[in-house]
Amino acid sequence: MANLKDRKKMRLLARFGAALILLFFLLLISLPNLIDLDNYRPQLLDYLQSQFIGEVAVGKLGLTFEHGPGLRVDGVRIYDESGSQHLFVTTAIINFDLSYIFKRRLHVGRLTLVRPDIVLRLDDVESFQTAFLRPPESPDAEPGPSPPAVAAAWGFDREISGAQVEIIDGSVEFTDNCFCISPITIRLKKLNSFFSWHEIETLTKFKLTAIALDEAGDGTLQIAGSLSNLKIPLQPGKMVLKCKVDAENLNAGTYFPYYQEYVPMRFVGGRLDVDADYNGSLMGLFSSKGRLVLRQAELDYQQVFKQKLEFDRFAVDYNFRLADSYNTIETRDCTINADGLIVQGYCLLHEARRGIDGTIEAKLNSLKFNPKT
Repeated sequence: MANLKDRKKMRLLARFGAALILLFFLLLISLPNLIDLDNYRPQLLDYLQSQFIGEVAVGKLGLTFEHGPGLRVDGVRIYDESGSQHLFVTTAIINFDLSYIFKRRLHVGRLTLVRPDIVLRLDDVESFQTAFLRPPESPDAEPGPSPPAVAAAWGFDREISGAQVEIIDGSVEFTDNCFCISPITIRLKKLNSFFSWHEIETLTKFKLTAIALDEAGDGTLQIAGSLSNLKIPLQPGKMVLKCKVDAENLNAGTYFPYYQEYVPMRFVGGRLDVDADYNGSLMGLFSSKGRLVLRQAELDYQQVFKQKLEFDRFAVDYNFRLADSYNTIETRDCTINADGLIVQGYCLLHEARRGIDGTIEAKLNSLKFNPKT
């Protein structure tokens, strides 16, 4: 009899527990409809306008449980002061780190940008950071508006010490007028990227895939690797990049202004395939090893050849290093295959930029012709 009563109690407790769990999940699912975060939209706009120099606009706000509890913001539009650069995001999902919930702090743990449209310009006048963000306030300055709090006694961590960042189906237009002889504009679509970063960790691993737009035919780009010394505020000169680059059908002529200053040729063009490794500073000394293949190649080398050289396939296997404050350029173990004409050797350029007394050390190891190659 006692066992029967115990079984009935256990069944009753099990049903009660199941009902509580069901009620909890129903409440969880209903929260986005029960809480109208659009009431906090003016406060959010005030905060964003205090952080960014140009125009800022946001659409509808709501709760989300995608990747965990967080905030969903539709229709984000951010401009720089001139209006020539912008960041449009169809949907931004901001997830919070649950470990900070018990401290009554909202700490960003993950940021997802869905279908962002990004237009950026790089020149010697200002960086991305100074173009979009207001300068940090001095210690004596009056604090700006705080981000909207979801409930009383809750705070928002202004300092970002790490997060997971994902870009889904983005498009980018990037114009570089800083690191090249003439301005270069690169356009990407279907950009997907993900990286997980924390300032106390040594390396930040990332991956990126995109389609490179070009009138003569689109190409593909894949980059995966790690980035060290990634901190806020960004200091690109101190970052070290180690990555693998795979690309197909890029327009080589688009990128020629980047290295035009360092090669004797007037122009290099064609459809470019890349299979290479990169290791070094993000904006400085580096080494690279791999293969470059130019299809329908055009080489304008008038110092040696009177006419422009054209090849169906021009492949280069190389081992390159830029060192000694940009004054030593080494190309070791270089093999060139130009429509079956194969050249192997190496070339070292010393004092390449320091003065007029630079030297070139080069050697041709072998030369052969194989028309079937």
